Amino acid sequence: MGKHIDEVSGGEQAPPRDASKLVVRTTYRALASDYDSTLAFHGVAPREVWEALAQLRDAGIAVILVTGRHLPEVQSLLGADAGTFSCIIAENGGLLYDPVHETTTLLVPPFPDDLGAELRRRHVVPLSIGQTMCASWEGWEKRILDASRDLGYDMAVERNRGSIMIQPRGTNKASGLRAALRELRIEEKQCVGVGDGENDVPFVHVTGLSVAVENACHELKEAVDLVIRPKGAAGILWLVEQLLHDTLPQSSRHQKA
Repeated sequence: MGKHIDEVSGGEQAPPRDASKLVVRTTYRALASDYDSTLAFHGVAPREVWEALAQLRDAGIAVILVTGRHLPEVQSLLGADAGTFSCIIAENGGLLYDPVHETTTLLVPPFPDDLGAELRRRHVVPLSIGQTMCASWEGWEKRILDASRDLGYDMAVERNRGSIMIQPRGTNKASGLRAALRELRIEEKQCVGVGDGENDVPFVHVTGLSVAVENACHELKEAVDLVIRPKGAAGILWLVEQLLHDTLPQSSRHQKA
């Protein structure tokens, strides 16, 4: 079970405003975070969270967004704040977006047009089709997978709090994060991963330190190294502060015997 970190005591300081003056050591060189119910609630992240993430970026620690949302949704939600991230992994690991150069790299083949048409013919609703995956609600898994097999596609289901994502087998947030870290030339053990849902389990597990927010699902809490107690934005602010001061522990999974 994940080790629980209690509320930060009142004597500890909040992240300094001028993070550029910090001398940050390199135990961890990146923070990879889920979006919904981790950084943001009801699709919106508090301004103090964006300010803290910008401090982290300015201190030389890469900030990576790992989300199941389709890229246009992400761009609409983030607006100018997209530039806070070194890269954005969207569609549950299906694609990589560089917000600085505004370039998109598909990490798997595009979602098949004929499969999308067949799912509509079989009356799968709701149905949201992106560049590399489709999304719906639990209960439609069998119909979607049956259609995929009938057309010769090897697809798998990822679940997240009642929703499902259908994408090529072997694709998930972990495969997307690995691709991003290769691009950034950062080792997996140098990255901290934080999330809240079932589909976050694969990606936080490949990082050097896996973290769940307090409102995370039971499955994730059982799988991670740390569960942070401060709720909502306070948990992310606490995590950023620890990264800025290099005070987070190292996971026993990566410690030498």
